[in-house]
Amino acid sequence: MKNFIKTKTPFIIVCLGFVLFNMLYFVTTNLPNANASKWIGYAFITISFIVMGAIALLLNLKSKNTMTTIWPLMYATVGYFAVSFLVNSILMIVNGDGKKGPIVLNFIIIILYAVVFLISYKSFSRVADNTAVREARVAQLRELSVKVNALTFLAKDEEVKKAILKLKEDIDYSSSAGTAATASYEKQLEDYVITIQTLLAANGDPAAVLEAVSTMANILKVRNQMLMVTRH
Repeated sequence: MKNFIKTKTPFIIVCLGFVLFNMLYFVTTNLPNANASKWIGYAFITISFIVMGAIALLLNLKSKNTMTTIWPLMYATVGYFAVSFLVNSILMIVNGDGKKGPIVLNFIIIILYAVVFLISYKSFSRVADNTAVREARVAQLRELSVKVNALTFLAKDEEVKKAILKLKEDIDYSSSAGTAATASYEKQLEDYVITIQTLLAANGDPAAVLEAVSTMANILKVRNQMLMVTRH
């Protein structure tokens, strides 16, 4: 229960607002004298509360990335709710007999909201995809650093061990960003980890191991230079 309240606070606020709105409406409204525009206004305000509640359910206060990327959708929905609430409150005060005008006006508001929502959703999707790719690349580089560091446990030659630690340091200081142009170099780095691991496990010639480490370091440099050229 505590976790639900913490993660679904916006949804709970919308629900409480809807309950309060209904209390005020039915307490202050003379139901026998309520004409068409009053009930139409009530119906469309109710719809706007439902839409707000649905979007609020998507919010997860525990996830920073979710909060950041979904805000454009929330802003669009809050804007729709504000306009709908204002327009329909006026219709409720007028309490007219006409049906067609209020309904058409509300559908125009909903269509405009749908357009803004779709534009916001496209932006949200793009940000979410970029975030996922960025997180995957960060994880990949961290894994590479761990794998390289693990090679030091197999190294018996001190010079080899120092070279591997220097390589790990270079990886740690490299940008976790990446482009299509750097993908092949990143694959080569992964392959060279296996090559060096094989040489060390077979007690290979230290000179051969150092040459493999040096080659891997050069690939990393080219990868970083390629990233600087292609990321802008």
